[in-house]
Amino acid sequence: GLPLPQIHLVFGGGNSGGTATADAQVLGLEVACRSGISPDEYRRYMRMMFAHETAHSWQPQVDDSGMPDLLLLAALREGTPDYLAGLVTGATPSPEREAFARPRERALWAQFQRDRQTLLARSSDELSRESADGQAFYRWFANYRSAPDDWPHEVGYWVGMQIATHYVARAEDKVQAIRELLELEDPQAILTASGYRELLEAD
Repeated sequence: GLPLPQIHLVFGGGNSGGTATADAQVLGLEVACRSGISPDEYRRYMRMMFAHETAHSWQPQVDDSGMPDLLLLAALREGTPDYLAGLVTGATPSPEREAFARPRERALWAQFQRDRQTLLARSSDELSRESADGQAFYRWFANYRSAPDDWPHEVGYWVGMQIATHYVARAEDKVQAIRELLELEDPQAILTASGYRELLEAD
């Protein structure tokens, strides 16, 4: 099997629930122990985070910032760990995202595609939050406490999780499909094979 990373629990700056490298994951207790969380909610959250960040530790450790299809890549980088966390825990990784996104799925996909095209045409790897390129990216990712009005944070995770779910569902070899999602050598091929775009854009 794949190696399990070491786990480090820290108090951070209130801006990250977790991060991972090939041999370790770091979980932010100030995010996990937010005000009002019950012991059962805390246990569910930590199980999900352990699974999510462990999946990150199995992904290639590369700098994605200069990749051409940055938004799709980011969605699959984060959506695949959420998909696997759901398999491990038997629970939706983020009920808040699910409740927001499910009834808006087609509209969110249309916005995701528009933002994807904006980022495909970008002329610089720098993503200022004030620029059109930055807004196209940060609408979906890296927006804990700064999500768009009336959106939960990190909705791009949910989009990527849907693509991953459909990709595995359509694959004959499910284990190989999960391996391909983790390796993520060709995000566009994964999107195409998933059938997710065609499903949402069908008349």
